[in-house]
Amino acid sequence: MEKIKIVIIILAMVLIPISLAYWFLFEPAIKVDVVVIGAGAGGMSASLEAENQGSSVVLLEKMPYVGGNTVRATAGMNAVLTPQQKEREIKDSKNIFLNDILESGHGLNSVELIEVLIDNSADAVSWLTDLGADLDDVGILAGHSKARTHRPSGGQPIGSEVVKTLSSAIQKSSVDLRLEHKAVEIELDRDDKVKKVQVIDNTGKIYDIKCNSVVVATGGFGGSSEQFVYYNPNLKGYHTTNSPSATGDFIELADKIGAKFTDMEYIQTHPTVSPHYGMLITEAIRGNGGILVNNQGVRFADEMKNRDHLSEDLLAQPDREVYLIFNEDIRQPLAASDDYIDMNIVLSSDTIEELARLG
Repeated sequence: MEKIKIVIIILAMVLIPISLAYWFLFEPAIKVDVVVIGAGAGGMSASLEAENQGSSVVLLEKMPYVGGNTVRATAGMNAVLTPQQKEREIKDSKNIFLNDILESGHGLNSVELIEVLIDNSADAVSWLTDLGADLDDVGILAGHSKARTHRPSGGQPIGSEVVKTLSSAIQKSSVDLRLEHKAVEIELDRDDKVKKVQVIDNTGKIYDIKCNSVVVATGGFGGSSEQFVYYNPNLKGYHTTNSPSATGDFIELADKIGAKFTDMEYIQTHPTVSPHYGMLITEAIRGNGGILVNNQGVRFADEMKNRDHLSEDLLAQPDREVYLIFNEDIRQPLAASDDYIDMNIVLSSDTIEELARLG
């Protein structure tokens, strides 16, 4: 009898630490209507709209901050038939916008998806401005035949303006934002409907969120050289201006539940960057009149070409070295250019001759 008591006591002593370890590593599941994965512009927008339609929402973000790749966007937001265009009497149309996109995409685009983008573009701009975003300025940038790129009137980058606006709206909402909580798996039921999302937080705890729907808004994979070289080997050796968070998390999440991927090899390169800082130089400088010259001082291309064509032209120049030249009139309305000056990636001079000697 004494032996039995001893065994029972020992088992109890073993089970208690095991159960404590379980509760330390695993938390009880919670239940919501919608789980949104990724707190960039897409994820925050989806969360706000789901909440607006009466859904309970958990928004997961693996980084300690919101914004994703969106916060690095510099140029603007393209839309057609907006109040801003009408105010400036810009003669544009959905069909013109469609043709511009098809030309930029070499005709490989999905017309159906383009039409969804175009048909909802004006409403998207209005929705953001209703939330408080400043998108009052309109310019024409590369790849567009009309002025339809909406951006802050003060010349600030579009990304920071949009992220600030959406982040503020999220904070005022009932959306449950969880920073440093990474989705690791989406589980389906026997009918292939979403059952739950498995999450790991910044302490290593693992828990499940039961839900009816999942929005995967994890962004792209441009921040991972391993990923973009895998899908397009021609990009080996390229630097990236993408956020470190853009590592293609959606690929593993979606692949496990049977998703199919298409056009993964079409990865856009941007012609104007600072190689030293890995920073994208806003297209708005070229849109406002900046010019490109090679290290021989020769202007070699139309600066308003599509990005992929202009990138090819740039790579064909001597030493693959190119300078973007702009004056005070171009600089003043673009606050982003002041950031480049502060970072000492801009050479300044009062005359072209002196500028040439500096270069």
